[in-house]
Amino acid sequence: MARHSACQEQSMIIRAYQPADCGAALSVIKAAAEADRTRQLPAEALSLSLRENAVIAFTGEGAAAAFAWWHPQHDQSYLFEGWVHPAFRRRGYGGGLLTAAEVFVRQHGGGLLRARTYEDITGAKALFERKGYIVERRFYTMRTALTPERVLEAELPKGITVRTFERSDLEMLVAADNEIFAEHWGAVPRDPETWERYMILSRPHNPNLWIIALQGDEIVGECLCGAREHGDTQNGHISIVGVRRSWRGYGLGRALLTYGLRALRDHGFTTASLHVDSENHTAINLYRSLEMDVVRTRLHYVKKIKA
Repeated sequence: MARHSACQEQSMIIRAYQPADCGAALSVIKAAAEADRTRQLPAEALSLSLRENAVIAFTGEGAAAAFAWWHPQHDQSYLFEGWVHPAFRRRGYGGGLLTAAEVFVRQHGGGLLRARTYEDITGAKALFERKGYIVERRFYTMRTALTPERVLEAELPKGITVRTFERSDLEMLVAADNEIFAEHWGAVPRDPETWERYMILSRPHNPNLWIIALQGDEIVGECLCGAREHGDTQNGHISIVGVRRSWRGYGLGRALLTYGLRALRDHGFTTASLHVDSENHTAINLYRSLEMDVVRTRLHYVKKIKA
C-alpha cells in the first residue's frame, strides 16, 4: 500500500499488514490501550481475526507507529478499529489509517464505514468528526465495587436452574444468544465458530465464570463474565448478560447478574464492569439497582463512503 499524501508526517509509511508484523502491531496496541484505558488484544486475536483488511504504519526510521483493521459486517458495512502509539500522536497517523480504510471501502463498491471511540479520547473523537463521521449510538461503561461485605443473593424463578458453562453447551448457547439479542441495536447473528473465536479464543475465558440458566435442558439466560484483560486479577468484566424473551419480567436477569457478580468476587475480583446501550433504559435501571454507575461513554460513529 502506497504512502498517503494526506498524512501530515511525510516520512510515514503505511502498508498492508503482514504476519511478520504481529509483534510490531501488538506493541502499538499495548501502548495505545494503556494510554487510553481500552482493552488489550492478545496475539491470538490478530492471527484469528486478520484477513486482507489491515494496515500498519511506520515512521521513516522504522518504528511502529500505528495499526488498524476493518471487519466486514452483516449489513454490508465495515467496522474500523485503529490504534496509534502515544509517542506518535498528532502527526497524522490516525488520519492515514482512516484514509486507507476509506479507500478500501470505496474501491470495493462503497458502503458504510463504522468506528468507535470513548468520549474522553479527544484526539480520536476530533479525527472522526473532522472526517465527516456522525455519532449514531452511545454505549455506557458501568462499574461496581465487589466488596467482601456486600450481600449478593438472588432468588431464581420457579423451574429455573443455573450452572457454569461446559464446552458441550456451545452450540445451544450460541443459538440462545442469537435469539436473546436479535432485536438489539447492532446485533449480528453468529455461527458457533465465529462466536467461539470472538468470545473464547480472543479474550480471557474462564468457564467457571460463565453462568447459564436452564429450564429443563434449554438455555434461557446467560451471564458471561471474565477478567477485563489477560492477566488482570482485580477487574472483572461481564461480556454478556441476557434472558430469552419468554422469561423476561420474572427477575431472571437480576438473578443471573447477581450470580455473575458473586462468581467474580469469589474468584478474587474487586470490581465488575459491563457495556450497555444508552437507550436501553430497562437494563440501565437494573444495573443501577445493583449499584453499578456510569463511568465512561463510548461513541459509535458512521460515515457513508461512495464508490
